[in-house]
Amino acid sequence: MTPQYRVKSMSRGQIVISDGKRELTIEGEVLPFAKKGDPSYVLYSNSLHSWATGSGMEPVTDDERRAVITLIKDWATPKMTIVVE
Repeated sequence: MTPQYRVKSMSRGQIVISDGKRELTIEGEVLPFAKKGDPSYVLYSNSLHSWATGSGMEPVTDDERRAVITLIKDWATPKMTIVVE
């Protein structure tokens, strides 16, 4: 069964993703003076590494990483343009 990821929260410095059992905090940065069509939020891919579980940390797989990035981009559009660095 494929996990159902959702955006739990977003702030100017991070996005939290949940699958109901684990949470993934991804660091990022709002670009407040972005012009229309320019990136308005940057996700830092090096912070996309560990799920927080009730009993510790669990590594993020490559498939999970791709799914989470797709989720965030789909969730944000058309409100903002997200880039991953």
